[in-house]
Formats: sequence, C-alpha cells, structure tokens
Amino acid sequence: MSWWDYGYFIMQIGHRIPNANPGQAGAVQAGKFFTAQNESAAREIVEEYNLGTKYVMIDSAMATGKFYAMVDWAGKNLTDFYEYYFVPSQDGGQWTTLFYPAFYQSMAIRLYSFDGKAVTPATNSSIVVSYEEVTSDGQKYKRITSGQAFTTYEAARAYLDSQTSGNYIIVGISASASPVPLQASTDYQRVYPDPADTTASTAVKIFKYLGSDGS
Repeated sequence: MSWWDYGYFIMQIGHRIPNANPGQAGAVQAGKFFTAQNESAAREIVEEYNLGTKYVMIDSAMATGKFYAMVDWAGKNLTDFYEYYFVPSQDGGQWTTLFYPAFYQSMAIRLYSFDGKAVTPATNSSIVVSYEEVTSDGQKYKRITSGQAFTTYEAARAYLDSQTSGNYIIVGISASASPVPLQASTDYQRVYPDPADTTASTAVKIFKYLGSDGS
C-alpha cells in the first residue's frame, strides 16, 4: 500500500504488486486508507476491497505536500484536516496553517510522523483558539481572536468544554506535534528503517501489516 504516484516504482524496483498505481487504479482505496481515522477503519478498507496488503510504504511527501490529494481521492473535505487562518497583528497580520485532530489521527500521519506509537501531546502542543468568520471582498475566511497553549491535552479539553459561547477548537501548529493523544498501533510494525536503529533518518518508511490479530 502506497500512494498511486509510486506504484510503478514499487513494481519495477520492489517486484511487488502495489494497491494503487499511476494509472490511478486503486487511488480511491489508497486515499481512504491513508486518511482513515484509526486502524480499525483502515483494516476495513483492506478487507472490504480484498487488497491483500502486506506492507505499507509512506514517504515525507505523503505526510505533507501530497496529503491534500489523498483527502480529495477519498472524497473527504480538506477543511476537516486543516485550514488557513488569519492572525491579525499591529502590522497587519499573516496567514497560518492550523491542523485539526483528524489530521494527526489519519493513518498517514500516525505512521509517518509517529511510527504508529502511542502519543501523549508535548507541553504546549495542545492549543485552543477562538475565531470569527469574516467575509471580505466576497471571500470567507476565519480570523483568530485568541489563542492559548496548554501544558496538557486534558487542560486544553477542560478549557474548551468550559466555553459557553463563541467558536473554539483544539488545534496543532506543527504537522509533527499532535495536540491530541494517539493510541498505539497493533496492526503495523515498522521494518524500515530498522526500529533498532534509533539514529536512522529517512524520507521513506515501510511498515509490515500484521493483520487484525497483530501477528
């Protein structure tokens, strides 16, 4: 299983049949797999379409610049995963990308950024912002009115739940720092780079699909 862009490379170099290829066969299933919100949902896709997936290959581009394409092929809305917000300031302001929990919960990010391991948000990674929806020159956008970083997710959640009016949401500002807890994967085991090599750095990661019983 990989994104369709790499299907022919997998065939030519790895001598394996990819679940998706540049003819875009399997692109929908791949999009659904990589944007699935948990491994149970990903497992259902593998089984429903009888994909026979044995390995998952993912690279840095799939977790960044190509993520939107996987969302699109899956028939989902990109705004469920991240959005651009305007941050006002004394000198005018700037645009910034805020990532929603669904982005970090997707299989693409769980595997590439976190190796399928359990994640506890780091200090100040869980951010609650308030915003207002603005229309200017016929264009609608969201403008941040306040933002606060919390030492724990639980504190951020409690603050969010205490708000009785306005638009508030938990977000992350880094694609590789989840603002929400993530459960450890039991279906996938990283086989490249070697998990024993804690210093390994690579743009490509490969995971073995262990199946629903984790073996």
